[in-house]
Amino acid sequence: MRSLRAFCVSALLLYGMASFAANITGTLYFTTFAGGANVHTVGFTYNPGVSFMLGSVVDLTPTPGADGLLFDPLNGNLMVAGQSSGFVSEEPKTGGTVTNVNVGPAGQSYHLALTSNNSAVWNMANGQNAFISVVPLPFNSASGTSYPVTGNDTDIRGVIFDPQTSQYYYTTAPDGGTGNFGSIVFTGSSFVTTRIASGLYAHGISYDPFSHDLIVNSANVIQQITPTGTIIGQITTAGDQFDQAAENGKGLLFVASNTGNLEFADYAATGNIGTATFSSEQFLAGALDDIAPLSGSGAPTPEPGTLLLLGTSIAGVAGMLRRKLKA
Repeated sequence: MRSLRAFCVSALLLYGMASFAANITGTLYFTTFAGGANVHTVGFTYNPGVSFMLGSVVDLTPTPGADGLLFDPLNGNLMVAGQSSGFVSEEPKTGGTVTNVNVGPAGQSYHLALTSNNSAVWNMANGQNAFISVVPLPFNSASGTSYPVTGNDTDIRGVIFDPQTSQYYYTTAPDGGTGNFGSIVFTGSSFVTTRIASGLYAHGISYDPFSHDLIVNSANVIQQITPTGTIIGQITTAGDQFDQAAENGKGLLFVASNTGNLEFADYAATGNIGTATFSSEQFLAGALDDIAPLSGSGAPTPEPGTLLLLGTSIAGVAGMLRRKLKA
C-alpha cells in the first residue's frame, strides 16, 4: 500500500511539474496612437526560460482615438481612451459596434482607471489640464463629468487602485521623463493628491497581484516600487519609451514602448523584475501605445469554461488518486 501511495504521489508531482513546464499561451490587446487601425489583438507563446514569440496582429474596429485600454468589468468589452477626441469608446473584444461617450468639459482621455467598486471609469488628461473625468458604468450614452485636481500634484498621467492598501495611487511623469508618485482621493467634487515620492520613472502605473507591488514605467526604465515609493527592482533598456505595463498575476510582465517594442520578462522565480530569469524584446507595432491589463483592476474576467475545466481536471486527478489508494 505504501509503495502504491508513493507511486501515485510521485506521478501526481510529475504531472504538476510537466504542466508547469508546458508552453504558456495567451492574448494581448493593445492600442496604437497613429495610423488608420488603432485597436488590435495579438497572441503570444512563451516556452518558459527558452523563448517568447508573438503571433500575427489582428486589427479590431477603429475608435475616434486610442490610448489607454481596459476591459469593462460588467460585460468584458474593451474600453478605449480617445486621446484629444474627447471620447472614451467601447467595443467587443472581437471587434464590432463602437459606442462613444463624451468624457466631459475636460475634453481629454488618455489613460483610464477603474474605481474599486467598478461603478465608473476615470479618464486622465495626460498632464494637459488639471482635471480627471468620471464616466459612470454601465457604459452607455451618459456623458462623463470633469472634476478639478488639487493638492501636491495636478498634472496626473495615470491612476491605479491598490487592493493591498485600499488606496488609489497616481503618477505624473511625462512621456520619456521622470515625475512624482503619490496617493489620490476623490471627494465627490474634486480629486486631491498627496505626493509620496519624486524622481521616479512613473508615467504608466499598474498593480501587480503576484508581488503585491506597483509597476511604473517611462522613458527606457521599468520600476517595481512599494506604496511608499521605494524602488525594489528595475529594468533598463536602450532606446525605448515605455508607456504602459501589464502583468499576468503569475510573474510575467509585458510592457509597451512607443517605439513599437514589447518588453517581456519572467520574474516568477524571484518576485522581482530586476532579477528576472528570462526576458525578451520584440517589435510589435509602429506607434505602439498602451496594453490592456492581464490581471488586477480592468483585467478580463476568467472564462467560466476555463475555470470549469481546471476544476474538473483537479477533481479527476484527485479521484484517480483515491481509487488507486483504495485498490
